[in-house]
Amino acid sequence: MPGEKDNDRAELLKELETLRRRVRELETNENKYQTLFTKMIDGYALHEIICDEAGNPVDYRFLDLNPAFERLTGIGFHTEGPVGQFALGRCAPLREPS
Repeated sequence: MPGEKDNDRAELLKELETLRRRVRELETNENKYQTLFTKMIDGYALHEIICDEAGNPVDYRFLDLNPAFERLTGIGFHTEGPVGQFALGRCAPLREPS
């Protein structure tokens, strides 16, 4: 029936506008997070711990870091490009102090 199609279209348009609004909100929140992450004075690095078959940590990989981390440690995108790289042999090893 023609009336039902109009109602279906109206519902779809309403859902589409809701999705568009949510995408804009997510983009705004992402921009806020990115600004905070890049402008904060505290160094931040996200790592993935790499374990051997026995579950013991043997290495770690840089997943993300901010400019303050680069400034504080000298390890960064512009110097060594660590994101996605393993740390063993380049940074402090994962060992207990003797």
